Amino acid sequence: MSQPELSVVVCAYNMARELPRTLHSLSAAYQRDIAADDYEVIVVDNGSTPPVDPAVLDGLAGDFRLIRIDDAPPSPVSAINRGLGEARGEIVGVMIDGARLATPGLLHFARRGARLYPRAVVAGLGWYLGLDQQRWAIEGGYDQHREDALLASIEWPSDGYRLYEIGALDESSIDGWFGGLSESNALFMTRDAWTALGGYDERFDAPGGGFANLDLLDRALEPDDARLVVLLGEGTFHQLHGGVATNTRPQVIGESIVGWAAQYEAIRGRAWGAPNPARRSYVGVLPRACLRHFARAIIEPAAAPPLGEQFDRALWTLAPPARPMDPPIAALTDLAWSELWARRFANTAAIARMARRLAPDEPAPQQIAAIAGPWLRGAGDPPAGGEASFFRALGDANRLLGDAASATDAYASALAFDPDHVDAHLGLSQLRMPGETYAVWLGRLHERICPRAYLEIGVAKGHTLALARPPTRAIGVDPEPNPDASFRTETHVFCETSDAFFARPDVRTIVGASDLDLAFIDGLHHFQQALRDFINVEALAHPRTVVALHDTYPLDEVTQRPERERRFYSGDVWKAIWCLRRLRPDLSISTLATPWTGLTIVTGLDPQSRVLTERFDEIVAEAAALDYAEMEPRLPEMLGLTTNDQAAFDAAVAPALSADAGDPPGAVPPTDRYVDLLIRTLANTIYEDVSMHPKQDRAYRSELRREGADWPQAAHTMVGLRRLQNLADLVRRTLDEGVPGDFIETGVWRGGCCILMRGVLAAASVDDRKVYVADSFEGLPPPNAEAYPKDEGLHLEGIAELAVSLEQVKANFDRYGLLDDQVVFVKGWFSQTLPALEAGPFALIRLDGDLYESTYVALEALYPKLSPGGYVIIDDYGAVAQCREAVADYRTQQGIDAPIHTVDWTGAWWRKS
Repeated sequence: MSQPELSVVVCAYNMARELPRTLHSLSAAYQRDIAADDYEVIVVDNGSTPPVDPAVLDGLAGDFRLIRIDDAPPSPVSAINRGLGEARGEIVGVMIDGARLATPGLLHFARRGARLYPRAVVAGLGWYLGLDQQRWAIEGGYDQHREDALLASIEWPSDGYRLYEIGALDESSIDGWFGGLSESNALFMTRDAWTALGGYDERFDAPGGGFANLDLLDRALEPDDARLVVLLGEGTFHQLHGGVATNTRPQVIGESIVGWAAQYEAIRGRAWGAPNPARRSYVGVLPRACLRHFARAIIEPAAAPPLGEQFDRALWTLAPPARPMDPPIAALTDLAWSELWARRFANTAAIARMARRLAPDEPAPQQIAAIAGPWLRGAGDPPAGGEASFFRALGDANRLLGDAASATDAYASALAFDPDHVDAHLGLSQLRMPGETYAVWLGRLHERICPRAYLEIGVAKGHTLALARPPTRAIGVDPEPNPDASFRTETHVFCETSDAFFARPDVRTIVGASDLDLAFIDGLHHFQQALRDFINVEALAHPRTVVALHDTYPLDEVTQRPERERRFYSGDVWKAIWCLRRLRPDLSISTLATPWTGLTIVTGLDPQSRVLTERFDEIVAEAAALDYAEMEPRLPEMLGLTTNDQAAFDAAVAPALSADAGDPPGAVPPTDRYVDLLIRTLANTIYEDVSMHPKQDRAYRSELRREGADWPQAAHTMVGLRRLQNLADLVRRTLDEGVPGDFIETGVWRGGCCILMRGVLAAASVDDRKVYVADSFEGLPPPNAEAYPKDEGLHLEGIAELAVSLEQVKANFDRYGLLDDQVVFVKGWFSQTLPALEAGPFALIRLDGDLYESTYVALEALYPKLSPGGYVIIDDYGAVAQCREAVADYRTQQGIDAPIHTVDWTGAWWRKS
């Protein structure tokens, strides 16, 4: 017999069904690009009962030998070493588990890989048949009959690469191309390398070998000159045969692993860890059926990501360049990123190239173009089928640059390809009416009015109904609501038409006598119905009620037709405003030019007025005859159209807030205007200081300040307008309802929330309650993981921006004229100060300590002192998991079941029963 270049050692034990398939997959009839004379296969029967039948080798193309070991130990390692001793090739491969099907290029590429380096360690990845890790597949009914059917479904062995269609990576190779590789069931090295290792360590005597195979790979890669060579698209697929590791039930395999790991540690003197060499090479081809597994291992690895912890899957980058300082280029960059996130790559490339032409040295557009450029070929023509989206993106880009003519042309091109392209309609709307959307102004109406009752006609998905905040009681009316928003205050939705709702005999009880402070009409989009809804709302209103109507300034003739023809749609609600301005001069009516189709604010309501009711049919007939084309030039004047800015909004709302508007029962007292100004000053929405958050650009963003999602450079609080308003509301409620006790905040930063609490007391002339200001005034403590293990890894102690001195906080109080003997400062770590604090009872406690320990200790010390009916506010409930867990643990231990109300993305509160 000629000297083979390659030897393959296969260990078999009780595999009468599986071994013939394995050996066929190693035969020259199946393996590609390697001749039968180039290699030998040594099959070692490790004591099978009955013994492996020598006839299993008959008919196999190639040099196959069978070695029988009688009285074999339960571990396969001595059998493998016996096979290694018999091997004649200069390159030797080992398959410690003989129940595995090889892919067709395994031997050819293993031979190639072993020649790359003097001490190459060539590894094929391990796979399971059955589309899941086999121990879990078995739990789901996978068995040998189903495995046979799977193999038949891909017509194996006609194309061995189709195994990837019915396989899943095993645990040892889950991220094996790029991450740690625990072991390989197809491991190839030179004979000299095997000799230097001394083969397998026979001290691994557990059934199946325990960690013997893991140990072998670890030792093989240990020398400095060892180089891991991963077979790119070759591997072995495990057949179901009752293996002691691969096919043990998930519920019990853990016990075996503990024992094997203990044996490894006893032998090696250290715990085992998967080798993960940084230097590795790849040999072979990547079959198409394997691509999805390869991509998953790159983008969504089970362990450490090969592209680095900082790789952003959405942006396809490790380190996005800083946002450009030039506002138009920054806006274009943001638009390009958003198109990339949406996987509209041609649009992304076009916008990035536009930005690059305007700012050729700016790195951000160049990086985006490097990612998305390949999708926009030739002369930059839009992709077939994506023309409407492409021109819409160009319209958005030109609109951001202030080029209205080019933007209009681009949007028109988008609509030429798709007349119902809603985003192009939205772009045209923003061109005509730039600035904040109607929903933003509606949210500000809630902030300004803080309505006791809010009524919304037309709920749809509930996004505007969700703008209501405690203590508002929100009422929605819609015959077919489909809300997907989270309501944050007491909310009632009536699934009926508005006519049916207003016809209810108990409608005044539902809304509340003189409680309707704000209403929003956004229902059927027909002017008759909008007008009828206004009449019914006015009958329930009081002189200070504010009514907002949506879709009052249409975009064009088609989208204002009463019967909907486009997804972008306003209907003819504009006619209702024409009626109101013509017949009700006693009303104050302003239409803000807000995207997408205007927002009209009506004040000065008169519940006793009968003009609209008595002339309704006449009005409807006259308005129905109006022709949009004739009226369009006069619409701004007819609708009382104003600019889309704060000044116009303030002017529209002012009549309802003026001193002579009439005070309904329970109206907000004038002193609360001081509190409103105090809130805006504390959050510094007046001078709009920049953010110093390490992960944000240094720009002021109103939406972030409103939600408390930035770290202001100068403002005296970072909690945002929503949480400040919630705090003021709850403090007022304790005063109005006579809840006894003082107020305390634990974790005060610059003192803003405590200043607000003291300010509310001052506005109400309360001089017998105190505000306790508790903080270390040195930042946050390091996690005490021994006592509070859930804080492990939460290191906030090094963030200098979070440490504000006691002297600075006192100075901030003094700036507002609120530093007096009603303010008590409590300095020190909460674990030391709060349990010893001689204070209470409390009407409200506000916790802002971030850590599990800080939150739990504060609850433990202060909650027992909280008066019945008092309030607990948790600032970090949504943002910090450890804080949320501390709240859950304390509530569970104390049997607290009071509902938790959310304020914004992170703030929450509940009331003590």
